[in-house]
Amino acid sequence: MEPLENLFTELFSGTDLIRMIFSGKRRRSAACSRVAIRPLLLSGQLSFQAEYTIDTKVTHRNMNAGEAAAEALRLVREEFKQINIFTRTEDIQVLAAKADRPRITSGPATKGMPSLTHNKEKRYLLPDGTPCDFLIRLGVMNQDGKVIRRHYSKFRQINRFLEIVEDVFPELPQDRTLKIIDFGCGKAYLTFAL
Repeated sequence: MEPLENLFTELFSGTDLIRMIFSGKRRRSAACSRVAIRPLLLSGQLSFQAEYTIDTKVTHRNMNAGEAAAEALRLVREEFKQINIFTRTEDIQVLAAKADRPRITSGPATKGMPSLTHNKEKRYLLPDGTPCDFLIRLGVMNQDGKVIRRHYSKFRQINRFLEIVEDVFPELPQDRTLKIIDFGCGKAYLTFAL
């Protein structure tokens, strides 16, 4: 198991790791079908988050580098036969049908480094916090541009609608005026947004 111990220690002590995916259960009866480990910043410190997939549920565990290396080693010894590792410099595949004699192969890197933030902020076409006249008049936002809590689902619906329109906009005819038909159901939120 020494080659894997060295590999995991090196990966979790550096800053090259993008993602590590454990699959291929050792036992069919095992509840966890997949584990993915990725780096992230928690309170400004580099940490690692393990994402465990159990049936249709996903649970997370945040760890420091030492805990992550130990957990990765445990996972390959006890639960999984295959690991796909993505780093900035190379992609590594570990096939460990026999945990004590793993086969390690590598190739060129195929993934870039994603954001290490823990909570990703949703980017809306009509952002929360920026006053939008028609949303204020419809009662979705207050005068400061803050979305009113009970109308947040309407705010998300409007933004999703605008994303769809933005995707098809290049395909719409540019040489003539477009006509929009509103069937008069509701308060015309989407028509105003458009």
